[in-house]
Amino acid sequence: MRKKEERLNQLNLAYVHKDIPGILRPQIEWIERVAMEAPAEDDTNLDAYNEILIDLLEYLDDQLYLIESAPLPGVEEPYSGLRNFAWKDLPLQMNMLFNRHRRDMRGIEQYVEGVSTLSGLKYFLKQYDKKRRESGLYIDDDWGVN
Repeated sequence: MRKKEERLNQLNLAYVHKDIPGILRPQIEWIERVAMEAPAEDDTNLDAYNEILIDLLEYLDDQLYLIESAPLPGVEEPYSGLRNFAWKDLPLQMNMLFNRHRRDMRGIEQYVEGVSTLSGLKYFLKQYDKKRRESGLYIDDDWGVN
């Protein structure tokens, strides 16, 4: 009982100090303890699980490559269209682009502020998961769910 109270006090302290590793450490220790107590899985199950993880890792690597090699659509694209305007119209067009980018930056700042709290991050992840499921990008068969 004493050990449980001590752990709860540690968790409360970590929460107050917004110490994410301190909050997650007991959970990780519990997962490790449960993993050590769990019976050994059948090798075929582990092989199938590893295959799924390898495929997922390759997919994520491909997505990362696409993100890294893609141009910044919100930055490069608008300026490339400026060559279609007369010189006298460029200040007005540049001002419009500047204002649009300023609004975009405000939106990014609001997003970062929103996900900087644990509740904001949970809300964002919930909305993100909902959008993925609605768009059909999330396929339950990939995770062995029927």
